[in-house]
Amino acid sequence: MLMQTTSSGIPAAANENLLGGLPRQAKLTAKQSKFVAGVADGKSLIAAYRASYATQANDKVASVSANELMRNPKIIMAIKTMVAQKTQESKHASTEAEAKLFLVEQLMETCRNCQDEALRLRALELLAASMGIVIPNSHAQQSD
Repeated sequence: MLMQTTSSGIPAAANENLLGGLPRQAKLTAKQSKFVAGVADGKSLIAAYRASYATQANDKVASVSANELMRNPKIIMAIKTMVAQKTQESKHASTEAEAKLFLVEQLMETCRNCQDEALRLRALELLAASMGIVIPNSHAQQSD
């Protein structure tokens, strides 16, 4: 039994099964993509189906159609991928928010406790900048 290979020597079946077992050509329609986004956002299958297919179908019809979509391997893989992506983005945003909070707390602490007036003023400037407050440069005003 001969195995078909691509020009690069990769078995043809392996080449088709990139991206988690889906063929490279596995594309979703616009409606399927909207359904996937709805499910990944936490909508019920029926709500995601109704929103993506713009239908007023009764619950039974919408449920059957949504469950049929959920048997499609492309849909399942896309939902898993989108949920993983959202989870990663959420972790990153959380870590970034924690870092910003830590920095602001440290600057506030420095403002309260620093005996060196120049360092305390610099901490205040940085704290203000972190809040989007622009403080005119005091050195430039003194030289006028």
